[in-house]
Amino acid sequence: MPKVIFKLTLMLFTVVLLCMGTVYAGSKKITPSDVTSVNFYLGNEKSEYPIVRTADFDASYKINKDIELYLADMRAAFDSSDDVTSSFSYKLHYEDSQTLSLTFNEYRYHDHAAHGSYYIHGAVYDKTTGEQVPLEHYLVFTPQQLQESIDNNTAKIYGGDGTASLSADEISKITYIPADYYLLKRPDGMYIGLLYPPYELAPWAAGIIHIVLPMPKG
Repeated sequence: MPKVIFKLTLMLFTVVLLCMGTVYAGSKKITPSDVTSVNFYLGNEKSEYPIVRTADFDASYKINKDIELYLADMRAAFDSSDDVTSSFSYKLHYEDSQTLSLTFNEYRYHDHAAHGSYYIHGAVYDKTTGEQVPLEHYLVFTPQQLQESIDNNTAKIYGGDGTASLSADEISKITYIPADYYLLKRPDGMYIGLLYPPYELAPWAAGIIHIVLPMPKG
């Protein structure tokens, strides 16, 4: 799919769905938001991305324009070489009347490489403004404090898709707090998942590292 057509397709889907949301809101009460999956192909690889519709048109537009930036980054990498295979997907982790938490997952493979590369981005959106909410809104932590939470088993470590449990001795010591994160609701309360790309804390085989800890109260 040529780059111009790819971009126009994204814009068309976004505008149509947002306009549909405006008409629908005029006749019925809509839910706080609606996330619609859109499929597309780059070469033979199927991908999907979300289009978000909230009760506020301007906020919805800003969220979807931000999502488009992640797609544009993937598209630029795909166009940079003839031997790149790339796919894109997303996951909705949490939603309430104010907040929407998504992760965007990208896989890239260069022909004849030993293995592909995984990229993950966490985006938590304020549905009333359309802006991303920085991690510091929920958690102000130093690397040492996070390491202590891992050592005392307050924070849990997972690899891959976030379900493969890892022990503290399977990852390196924490040297920084990432900007990418997601929110997660469990029966006992709210949690924050911090995201580290492959090789940052563990070998490539461990995949993306998720460090999940309880959200501070208050």
